[in-house]
Amino acid sequence: TLNARTLGSLGRLEELGANAESHGIDIIAVQEHRFYHLDNILKYHQVGSYQLVTSSASKNTVNSTVGGIGFLLSSKASDTLLSIESISPRIMVLEIDGNPKTTLVCVYSPHNSSVADEIENFYTTLRSTIEQVPLHNFLVIAGDLNARLGPDETKFTFNSKTNRNGEMLKDFLEEFNLYTSNNSFMKPKGRLWTFESPLGDRAQIDYLIFRKKWRNSVKDSRSYSSFSSVGSDHRIVSATVKLSLRSSKKTKPHPIKMIDWEEVLSNPDMSKQFTIEVYNKFQSLSTSEIDAENIEEVYSSLIKSTEEVALATLPKGRVGARANLLIPQMSSKPETI
Repeated sequence: TLNARTLGSLGRLEELGANAESHGIDIIAVQEHRFYHLDNILKYHQVGSYQLVTSSASKNTVNSTVGGIGFLLSSKASDTLLSIESISPRIMVLEIDGNPKTTLVCVYSPHNSSVADEIENFYTTLRSTIEQVPLHNFLVIAGDLNARLGPDETKFTFNSKTNRNGEMLKDFLEEFNLYTSNNSFMKPKGRLWTFESPLGDRAQIDYLIFRKKWRNSVKDSRSYSSFSSVGSDHRIVSATVKLSLRSSKKTKPHPIKMIDWEEVLSNPDMSKQFTIEVYNKFQSLSTSEIDAENIEEVYSSLIKSTEEVALATLPKGRVGARANLLIPQMSSKPETI
């Protein structure tokens, strides 16, 4: 996750893409890109082999463009994309295919000095969004929360105390059984801070958030300065994740596929006997259970008769053997047994 401050300046978007490629990063949650496109809910910007999908920035009281969130996706990530949705100007949801599926939520919280209603509305919308994410999905919430978590709230932090936004974040984490990965590993102070003000003051306000059930899958997390050429006052935050994926359960083969059809086809006597028994079975049904005017019902009954006789009388073989049903020739009546 990276608060880019702006990507509208010449070359900044290209620099972001080049840095992502050089570091092998497939997905970056981006805040404050400042691209304004109010008529389009989502806009796609090509950046070399990457694309940036953005939700529009907005205009402030002096008509300056502010905010805007999005996802930078590599071609690999784009190929696995299932859906992407703008929930609000501050929340965006991306889902990618996999086992399990991964849901990423890009967030950009109002500043700590914002009015209380604004921050409360943000968390109300965020809560509603997270409630819609299936519990078995691998969930990542990434972004600039403008929240400082102090030592009383989390183990490894750059901040000396918790601010108002930090209290809101703490309650949200507890409610959904979440944790911030970049507060969970012992790091030097230089790898904890994520933002530097024009006066040189530093703070940790950007986070990667995961469900606690996946804690053992997150192997490392920290902030670093490798994206400083983008020109932001924030640093990128990343996590190293290792998932132990289960293979999908294989469906059991249809019982008819267990028949050794190769043997049946190579044995004329067996084939003839099978045809006779299927005919007799079908004839017994046709006089009592079948509506002769309904061709679909007649055909279904023929298939059912064939399968029942095959399973009762024919030899079983290996799974995957050729399974061509021997539909008996009905044009002439064979000898009845």
